[in-house]
Amino acid sequence: SRSKFKQIFYPLFTLSLFLFILIMIAYTIHPYNVRVWVEGTDTFVDTTLTLFVRLIAIGIVIFTGGLFGIRCFRSDDLKVKWKGRFFLLGIIIFITGALLEIYKLPGLYFLIFTRVLLSLSSVFYYLGLFLPKRIETILIKDLKVEV
Repeated sequence: SRSKFKQIFYPLFTLSLFLFILIMIAYTIHPYNVRVWVEGTDTFVDTTLTLFVRLIAIGIVIFTGGLFGIRCFRSDDLKVKWKGRFFLLGIIIFITGALLEIYKLPGLYFLIFTRVLLSLSSVFYYLGLFLPKRIETILIKDLKVEV
């Protein structure tokens, strides 16, 4: 299964690196390749290249994060299962926030809501990767009582 992981991970990593280099080259050549200033307003608009790269990045997060989360759910260890739940919840919240960030709707409340979602996703990512001992004992103790 290690070779299957390598078959999936290395092409995705290479694609991510290629897209990052592409954006940096486009920005270095001319900043308007990445974002365009809208005349008469105080805003920038993303170009098609930037939107494409963001959508590819979201796809990579869904795929690799989904693989990681599914492996966590298959584990017999309760701690690993809880970490997988938090990680998948972080992915779902991140994808929602990232899509809302891409398709910017006007309004301060919308902006605040989007940023809160993105910040909240990082909290769940943290819990999914480094579950604190205190939270682990609470979750597993509650789970053992129910069983």
